Amino acid sequence: MMSFSRSNNDNLPGGHITGKEILEIVKDLKRRKAPGLDRIQNEHVIYGGPALANCIAYLFNGIINAGQIPTSWKKDLIVPIFKGSNKPRNSPGSYRPIALLPCFLKIFEKLLLNRTKLIAAISATFPNLQQQGFQQRLGCITASFNLQETLYHFIEHRSTAYVAFLDTQKAFDTVWRHGLMYKLHKLGVKGRLWTLIDDCHVNTSCSVVSNQSYSDWFPVSQGVRQALSPNGLQTTLEISYDYSKRWRFNFNATKSSILRFHPSEPPSDFSFIWQLGAHSVHLAKTYNHLGILLHSKLDPSERTANACRKGKAAYFALKVSEHLNPRTISKLYKKVVLPSVLYGSELWCDLRQTDTQILNTFQHFICQHAMALQKQTRSDMCESLLGFLPISSEIDIRKLQFLGRLCELDTKTLPKRIFLHRLFSYLYSPVCKLYGFIPDIISILSKYSLLNHLLLYLDEGYFPPKPEWKIIVKASVLEYHLHSRHIPPETCLLCNSSFTNVFEHVTTSCAETLLLRDAWWNTIINEFSVELSADLCGLNQRDSYLFLLGARSFSAITAAHDSNDFHLFNFRFVRDAAA
Repeated sequence: MMSFSRSNNDNLPGGHITGKEILEIVKDLKRRKAPGLDRIQNEHVIYGGPALANCIAYLFNGIINAGQIPTSWKKDLIVPIFKGSNKPRNSPGSYRPIALLPCFLKIFEKLLLNRTKLIAAISATFPNLQQQGFQQRLGCITASFNLQETLYHFIEHRSTAYVAFLDTQKAFDTVWRHGLMYKLHKLGVKGRLWTLIDDCHVNTSCSVVSNQSYSDWFPVSQGVRQALSPNGLQTTLEISYDYSKRWRFNFNATKSSILRFHPSEPPSDFSFIWQLGAHSVHLAKTYNHLGILLHSKLDPSERTANACRKGKAAYFALKVSEHLNPRTISKLYKKVVLPSVLYGSELWCDLRQTDTQILNTFQHFICQHAMALQKQTRSDMCESLLGFLPISSEIDIRKLQFLGRLCELDTKTLPKRIFLHRLFSYLYSPVCKLYGFIPDIISILSKYSLLNHLLLYLDEGYFPPKPEWKIIVKASVLEYHLHSRHIPPETCLLCNSSFTNVFEHVTTSCAETLLLRDAWWNTIINEFSVELSADLCGLNQRDSYLFLLGARSFSAITAAHDSNDFHLFNFRFVRDAAA
């Protein structure tokens, strides 16, 4: 294969490299990143302008013509990062090796990636629909969304799901390079492009940096620079194990677990033991999936407590002083602490009142400690001083922005397919009670009077672009928050949702009055014109409530029935819902 690839001496797909192409790559470089052995930082290239970009393009074209990567680019500095989690500091396995690469190599590799996309054989099997990493608009959150919505589907149908979480041992460090190059060749990457990618991983060497000291250089020959029954699941594990042996990577059985997702406990005599090669994989109650803690009963309590612990650790690591400007404290909290607490909160669809209270208590503690205030200080006053929104509002913002991300996805992606399937199941098949993201986001959209955007998306396929949607969300949440200061929100004892108007809540959004709303809609559909149904579907939660009270009317009402009879019909519905 090597001789075949080197026999094709054509230039890269897309022709010669230009300075304009280099500038497009450079503008996406991240600032404040550690340099490699060459000591050239990204900022040097970013501020170099078109003149430097043309020089880099000239250098890259020379490398392509030679078909070889400079030897200095193959030397990596390894910085060991402690993994934490009470691991022993004297064990090499407790550290994650991070390679510091030369800046020019990063640009060159990005260039090769862009050229590879021009010729790689994209098919129905590649990339796999389940693959969420290293793709635009996809990532850990969408991968967890796929899993959790699938689990909710099983639970809604009273089925049991067994899920195996397999941890690949030192995944990036043990990649079989020859196998990787073989797969690239099968995807259509050949000729000079294949040769350059292969040369990036030949004769590489590393030096470990610790406490400003360097180890001797050593060669690196592997790695890259960085729902079933129990028996059916065992068969799948055997297939996975055979695949790992074929492609020369290992599973870490001690970090792998199996979770049984079902509302009830497993039978007392359940003793099935799954095998992964010569090792056993045991049944567990929790697993950290992509940084999101999952419980076999989808119980959020442990996840919430763990999030607050992480937040406190991040806060005290900052060593915030009470002498700091409140604006500085607010910025540090929002940029460093809050993301560590609310990671994955886009999918926190099962928060109970106690969990919300724990999160609120955490934020109140941070506010009081940062400002050196007395414990008796009112929490709303603390948050106002620092310009914080309630933490529940921060979660709502993340969920609404994730909705926009889902709506922008290509319909061929798996998260988009699952999203649409679950959405239509919720809207048009109200046979069983649905859990998960969809009913939660519908409730949030209604809460902030944003439901019309989703309805417009379903009717016309239009959803506001990301920058516009971000502005709309923040403005709506802030308006709701300012309004709720004058009318403190209460919690519904039936569905645990917050509200400021009890009658509006029970008539338009409470989960416990869903059957009454369905009966009301059936009457509207069967006894009135289609025009009235269409008009009502276009109303948001607030306007629907005003319509029930008689503050809004449509011409289609008088066309079929006397308006007084219709108002009486609405009054009975409001009365029954409130009861």
